[in-house]
Amino acid sequence: MIYRDATGAARLGKGTEGHVLTMGANDPAWAAAASGGVQMTTGTYSGANGSNRAIAHGLGAIPDLVIANAYGANEAYGAIIVKEGKHAQFWSSSTSSTTSAQTTTNFYVNQWYLDTSGTTYRWWAFKT
Repeated sequence: MIYRDATGAARLGKGTEGHVLTMGANDPAWAAAASGGVQMTTGTYSGANGSNRAIAHGLGAIPDLVIANAYGANEAYGAIIVKEGKHAQFWSSSTSSTTSAQTTTNFYVNQWYLDTSGTTYRWWAFKT
């Protein structure tokens, strides 16, 4: 990367893996990414007609938000599950459902739009 410093054109060399481009007092620089931010994991599961079925999310902390939806023919069916838990709002209808509160290892789905046998589901879990 070429940038202009106080004396003219300067080259910023390749950064180290895992470092991000930051702005120093006057010039750009590579630095380790700041801690914090948003963590996200994603995955798929196959519907099994379960009730309060546990799906492992891999965050190691309770997600603030989980989004799940059917993949393929039933893509209109999905839900947003909030951290305070026990609540899934389905975007395919005005229906909501109560599930177990998320844990540091799992979020939970019901058969109602999120665990229908023969359907593949995608999910995204977020922690801020």
